[in-house]
Amino acid sequence: MILDQIKQQQCDRWYLDEILYDRLVYRTNLVSDPFAAIEIVLKKGDPNKAYVLYKGEDNKAGMELFFQKEISIDSYLSLADGMSDMMFDFII
Repeated sequence: MILDQIKQQQCDRWYLDEILYDRLVYRTNLVSDPFAAIEIVLKKGDPNKAYVLYKGEDNKAGMELFFQKEISIDSYLSLADGMSDMMFDFII
């Protein structure tokens, strides 16, 4: 399953906080938003595809990020981290 492969990846700014049956939840201490989270969620009906959901204090429902092209599995967390700069104010 794709989530098993993604959770093997490392990220300096985000840590794996929860493993649920259909998603991985990453959190960070480096942003001012206490509810900041990146969720990598399985697409319904396809255990080999996922999308990224950014959640925060002002957006508890989250904002979805779908990748237009198939990307390598080892790029999911790296891309989600890179795109998080547009979603959150990092306090570094």
